[in-house]
Amino acid sequence: MTTPTIVRWTRDHSTDDYPCGARWRVSARWTVVPLRGGKETVQRTTSDPHTGRWNRPKAATGGLVAAIGVDANGHAHLFTLTDMGQVRVDPGSMASSAYLYPTDPGYDDIRAAILGARDAEDDGRPVDDDGEAPASPVGLPHHA
Repeated sequence: MTTPTIVRWTRDHSTDDYPCGARWRVSARWTVVPLRGGKETVQRTTSDPHTGRWNRPKAATGGLVAAIGVDANGHAHLFTLTDMGQVRVDPGSMASSAYLYPTDPGYDDIRAAILGARDAEDDGRPVDDDGEAPASPVGLPHHA
């Protein structure tokens, strides 16, 4: 599986140029929200193209830790560390999922970036914008 090249890791992201249907562009925002049991998910909310009001949020599948990766084009990609140790990768549209396993190349870097985005928010530190997400010495055990 090829993963997108992420230039910024964050816990919330918004854009004013999200496709809606064949003709409209609307505002959209993605936010990491807590679930019961200490888990997290990413919610996407879009604006109505006719009224401009925010629609009801749609949630992605939850996991232990979630983060949003933004590529060079400003597109959001949802990353979730699952209960089984895989990293689930969803496009921002939540259309389909792919999985990274501990034996896949790049798994450790992406896992560290997800945990780093969470820890940076918890510490009040800004998440790095230079493509180097802060590594997390504290976090979930590595499933080998």
